[in-house]
Amino acid sequence: MINVVDNLGLVELPSQGLKYSWSNGRGASREIKAKLDRGIANSDWWNLFPNADMKVLPQVSSDHSPVVLNYEGCLSFARRPFRFEAIWTRDRRSHWVVEHAWAKGFHPNPSTRLRRSIYHTQRGLSFWNKHQFGKVQLQIKATKQALANYQANRDDVVSWEREKDLKC
Repeated sequence: MINVVDNLGLVELPSQGLKYSWSNGRGASREIKAKLDRGIANSDWWNLFPNADMKVLPQVSSDHSPVVLNYEGCLSFARRPFRFEAIWTRDRRSHWVVEHAWAKGFHPNPSTRLRRSIYHTQRGLSFWNKHQFGKVQLQIKATKQALANYQANRDDVVSWEREKDLKC
C-alpha cells in the first residue's frame, strides 16, 4: 500500500485527535488498535486546500472512530445551526413551547405565517432547552473529550471500565 501511495505521488493528510481509528474493543489486556482510516491527496488537491487536516473523534457506538475531513483548516464554526433534538418530545412542556411559538407566528399570508412560526419555534425551543436542560452540548463535548482521553490512554482495566460507563 505504501508503494502505491508513493508511486502515485500521494501524501497522507495530517490528523488531530486520537492516534488510532479502530479498536477491537476486547479490553485492556487483549485490545488491538490500528490506524485504518486515512486521508491521502495529490499535489493538485493540496494546492487547492493547503490548510486541510483531519480529526479522529472518539468511538461512541462502533469499533471505528469517526474521521472528519476539514478542508478549510479550522474545525470550529462561528454559529451552530438549529437542530431539533428528538428527546425534547419526551418532555410534555416542549409541546407547550411549540404551540406558543406557532401562535406568535400569526400572519394573514400563509407562507409568511409558516416562516414566522418556524422562526419562533426555533427560538422558543432553543431558549427552553438552554434553561430547562442547561448546556447539554457542553456536557456532551466534555463526555466525548473524556472518552477520547480514555481511548488514547487505554492501558489498564480501570480506564476500560470508565470508558464503558461513559458509553452507556
